Amino acid sequence: MRGTFKPFRPEDFDSLLKRTASVPDTYFPTALELPKTMRGYAELQKIYRAICLGGRRSETVHLEQNPLDPYGRNVLNILQADFEVEHAVAAHVAGIVAHSTSVCINNRTSVQSSAGREFFMLAEVLDSSLKPTLLGPGLIETFGTGPVATVLYSRPDDDLAVSTPIFTAMSFREMARTVVATPLPDLKKLPCPSFGYMLLCEAIYDRVYSSPRSSGDMGSRGGQAPLHHSEPRLDLSAQEKLLGMSAEMNEISVGIRKIDRVGTSLTPGFTVECEVDGTLANFEVWFLRNYRTGQARGVAFER
Repeated sequence: MRGTFKPFRPEDFDSLLKRTASVPDTYFPTALELPKTMRGYAELQKIYRAICLGGRRSETVHLEQNPLDPYGRNVLNILQADFEVEHAVAAHVAGIVAHSTSVCINNRTSVQSSAGREFFMLAEVLDSSLKPTLLGPGLIETFGTGPVATVLYSRPDDDLAVSTPIFTAMSFREMARTVVATPLPDLKKLPCPSFGYMLLCEAIYDRVYSSPRSSGDMGSRGGQAPLHHSEPRLDLSAQEKLLGMSAEMNEISVGIRKIDRVGTSLTPGFTVECEVDGTLANFEVWFLRNYRTGQARGVAFER
């Protein structure tokens, strides 16, 4: 994975400019002349706007793109700088060559409502081929069929600042496919090449050590996991998602013996054979995506 990241070279841009200059301009390009564009960016902007509004329909909400007042600009600049520093540190720890990834800020937003003033930012991390990438300590994954991005959120009144990745429908399906398309020994390597594998390990950990094991909870086969949230609120519990494979998640990863795909592309699921505390256990893990906020999570069931 790390070998796919290459630094930008000036000669690459020189050759690109020469090729561009030799192509005649046309106001009406043919289908063959149209560049390939990754699907899902309109969906990404729609998700981001829904997150900013947060389902607030019965009150006055003032949404301002790229606020120009000194206070708003200062809060957003600090939020952006913190994200860029964390990205640079994660890239360095992963052994990625300097300047071979870039951070693109696509939107900066201020929202004023009865809850106070909140700030949002839509950020993308791109590799040297300009493909969207999730990069965090212990995690590197590049996507090829759909965009992924990170929403940064700050509420200065409560001293709160979090970040969470959001997925379009295309990138969510690609994330699920990567789990079964990547050999298990490669999934267990650090940095982990699959955000979906990290969700899978997290779901099993929560099922074993955190969730109650009663017959009526969502962890039993008799319960049914909700597919969507009722309102497009940002799930603040997702703030740790980009921290990659923690020590607890890595313990689950070491115990995994086999992963098989079940379900459909819309509701991808997996059967997992895993050794937990010296005992072999079987789980079903399902990936769920909130189509309003684009956030993904995993839910595990004991078989």
